Formats: sequence, C-alpha cells, structure tokens
Amino acid sequence: MNVKKIVFPVDLAGSSYRIAPRVRSIVEKLNAELHLVKVVEGFKGYDTFFIPHRSLDLMDKDNIGLAERDLEEFAQKYFEDFSAIKLVVLRGDPVEQIRNYIVSEGIDIVIEAGRHDSFLERRLFGDMAGKIAQNSPVPVKVIDPFEMGRKFHYGESAMTDNTAF
Repeated sequence: MNVKKIVFPVDLAGSSYRIAPRVRSIVEKLNAELHLVKVVEGFKGYDTFFIPHRSLDLMDKDNIGLAERDLEEFAQKYFEDFSAIKLVVLRGDPVEQIRNYIVSEGIDIVIEAGRHDSFLERRLFGDMAGKIAQNSPVPVKVIDPFEMGRKFHYGESAMTDNTAF
C-alpha cells in the first residue's frame, strides 16, 4: 500500500497529545503528507433555548477561532518541522465531516486515538474512534493513548497488526 496522505483527527485533549509522537513516527517513516483535522460540533440543536441567535452565531465563530488557534499550537509543538502538513478545522458532525474530508482530499489512511473500552463505557461515554472507523472508506489505525504498546482495530476498514508501522 502506497501511503501519501494521512489524516489525524485530533480532539485537542489528552489522547491526541499522548499519541502525537507515535503519529509523527509513522508519518516520517512513510514520508507522507499529514492532515491534522479538528471538527467543531457547533450549537445545532441549542437554538430552541432562550438565547438570541446572534449570540449562538458569535459563540460558534469564537469556537472555530479557538479551534484554529489550538490546532496551530498543537502542530507547532509536535510537528513544527514538517513541511507537508495541512491544518483543517471543520464544523458539524465529526464522523460525517471526517468521512467527507477523507473522500474529498484523497486520504490513504486515518490514524486516531481510541480506547478499547467495555461495552458499558462505550454506551455511556460514546465511541468516536469506533464510529469513524466504521464509516471510513480507507484503513484506520487506532492507537490506545494509555497503552502505547498495545494495538487494536475496528471493523473491516482496520489495518492489520502486521503493518510496517
């Protein structure tokens, strides 16, 4: 498999920071272009509350601006010397936006942080990594941020343990 473009969906929380060195190593080894993608969900659905719509629009713009700034700081911290890097902030449903981005940009693989939690934990807290992997048209490499030596996979689009990285 010839990998030219890798997308790393980041939540700009602890898990993204924990696996960034591993992602860096994989991207360097494959000599690929890195796409850091942050999806801001916005305030859709909150417009039924008594908040003036203009306020929601301003809060949405502020969130996008903060996400752009935070993504740039993240990139400078972990990927400062990368020449082939693209920073993207999208708005909407994370699974849908990442899937659309993969297709539109011709991404070859996705590398993301995810935990192999119990069924109850996934039901209570959600499983964004699993949802992205199930909807991805390309292979997905999921790295557990708390057990860096252990690898696991989701669904048919997952990469096998015998990958070169």
